[in-house]
Amino acid sequence: MFPNQYDVLATELMDELHDMFDDSFVGKLFERRMKKLEQKYQMAVSGQGFEKRLETLAQIQDDDGYMVRLEKNYGGMNNIHVI
Repeated sequence: MFPNQYDVLATELMDELHDMFDDSFVGKLFERRMKKLEQKYQMAVSGQGFEKRLETLAQIQDDDGYMVRLEKNYGGMNNIHVI
């Protein structure tokens, strides 16, 4: 699935960051990423209704390589599958 072994590289880089700094630095790194993604998603779904927001978020995640599939159940509930 990762022919260029980006997953190994990412893991090794995170280990190096941890060794060079500490857990709080790695935590701050993930917090910054989370805030940036949150802003990106909020801008993308601004003014949309619930179902459209789900579709937009699923499309963003799919575009980013998460292979998301959004399905509507007969009961009206939406399921999001991330493969």
